[in-house]
Amino acid sequence: MPPAVEAQPTAVSARSTGGVEGTSRAGAPPASVLETVRLRVDMLEALANLTGELRVAGDRLHRRLDAARNVYSLVRSECDRYQDDQAVGKALQDIAAAARGLIDDFTSDVTTFDPLIAEIHEQVLATRMLPVSTLFDRLERFVRDYCRQEDKQAELHVEGADTRVDRHVLEQLRDPLIHLIRNALSHGIEPSDERRRLGKNVVGTVRLATSRRGDRIRITVEDDGGGINHQRILAKAVSTGIVTRAEAAELSTRQIEALILRPGFSTAELITDVSGRGVGLDVAVRRLQALRGSFDIESEPGKFSRFVLEFPASLATLEGLLVESGGFTYVVPITSVVRTAAIRLSDVQRIGGQAMANIHGQGVPLVMLDSLLGLTSPAKTARNVLLAVIVRHGTGQIAVGVERLLGTQTVVAKGLGEHVHNISGVIGATILGSGLPALILDLGRLMQDRPAGSPHDRELSASAAIENEPVSVLVIDDSMTTRMMEQSILESAGYRVDCAVSAEDALVKIEDTTYRLFVVDVEMPGMNGFELTRALRQDERFAKTPIIIVTSLAKDEHRREGLEAGANAYIAKREFDREYLIETVERLVGK
Repeated sequence: MPPAVEAQPTAVSARSTGGVEGTSRAGAPPASVLETVRLRVDMLEALANLTGELRVAGDRLHRRLDAARNVYSLVRSECDRYQDDQAVGKALQDIAAAARGLIDDFTSDVTTFDPLIAEIHEQVLATRMLPVSTLFDRLERFVRDYCRQEDKQAELHVEGADTRVDRHVLEQLRDPLIHLIRNALSHGIEPSDERRRLGKNVVGTVRLATSRRGDRIRITVEDDGGGINHQRILAKAVSTGIVTRAEAAELSTRQIEALILRPGFSTAELITDVSGRGVGLDVAVRRLQALRGSFDIESEPGKFSRFVLEFPASLATLEGLLVESGGFTYVVPITSVVRTAAIRLSDVQRIGGQAMANIHGQGVPLVMLDSLLGLTSPAKTARNVLLAVIVRHGTGQIAVGVERLLGTQTVVAKGLGEHVHNISGVIGATILGSGLPALILDLGRLMQDRPAGSPHDRELSASAAIENEPVSVLVIDDSMTTRMMEQSILESAGYRVDCAVSAEDALVKIEDTTYRLFVVDVEMPGMNGFELTRALRQDERFAKTPIIIVTSLAKDEHRREGLEAGANAYIAKREFDREYLIETVERLVGK
């Protein structure tokens, strides 16, 4: 039967149903007994899962509100077009009024439900939380037993023991913390005689500190021992064939320290029941990865070693970055994301068969998400700029190329079931606010487990092949003066520019030529720029082609309509200048 936990803060007040006030029915327990109840863990897990689903449902309500606003905006724009037709205008005004009422109702519901959902979610998660002291108490005994067995002197100093962490997370931390403390006692803290000779306190110190920032927990394990011996690590790595002598000479300090995270690595000369068995820090790293956490090392020879674990306080929900690749949407935990970037293919080099991107002056391995997943994606239009997600990978970073970045969303992580489990790099699955399923990915693990000799990324190769070709742009404006000015600006910046005098003319030109950017005016005879933008978005060839609207319409409602129609940027002519236009174009399609 599943274990039970004491749910704090479930309070049950005792009321008398009859008789003298202050007395209770015969046999009823005193009020103090009823202040807490015992619940099975699986009941708490189910309740937390349901409240997580409620939070996702709240996100869907926001989507409905946005959809209602879009409908209202579209109807209002049609009202302006048919203002001379009283019958049609009256009908559109009635539809707009109904849409406005729907927006007001949705806004009221969202305003009411959002704080309630957040409060319920927080309260349910609180019932799963336990103080880390429940784990630390056992570690203090471990330190005492170890010191007695190995004839060393050390004390465990605990800070932040009242920090509360999800029970499931706490269970997963036990082995990593034991490994780290064993490592500190075995490899860090020196024997008493040596500490006395070095002028240190004979009794060594292992500090175990916990702190919370937002929904993230940080645990630091630090000892005042001899620090990490880089020469011993290198010697062991060379002797075991992990690196060659030539490679060892080129390693940085952080790369040397990262070697101790390799599976089976140990510098102990003698194998005992507490050290030298080749297990330890790699176990901690794997467990932290499973918790969507990170692991960092700091050390100063002769003074200290510090290991920092950072992870979410709860795994019930996660904030995810939604990305699209190969026509599918995936979720990347935001805690693993360092940044997103638009990478110019001209900044990408191949070193030993691995593509390396230049991210703020630092070389970062680059690979396409389709390649990591082993998928064969359809041919894509080559481009000069690649969107990428930069994530942590071990003690470094990797860049993973994607087709689109779709924003962030709070999701409920679910397991894949007994029949589909232990898939490398797949943390779980979720149902998005749109109602569609999506896999939750560990991009660092996918990169780590990528088969040797994987083929080069097709999109990288295709894009690199044309990186020097000029980007083709179509400028659509009924004003000859504006067309010539925009054409001159773009051509002087190295783009190939065609012009169209109307939306209808543009629709004819796109039948014969594929353009990678559209610059569109709004106020044109016949089809206006908003309508043209919607028409381009409905064409599969241009569904994702960047569109810049340049117009004299500068009101917020016009900007909103343009962006809702599908434009990527909106420039009012009163704000127009050469540098602003070029900067916007470069951001969307590169040079």
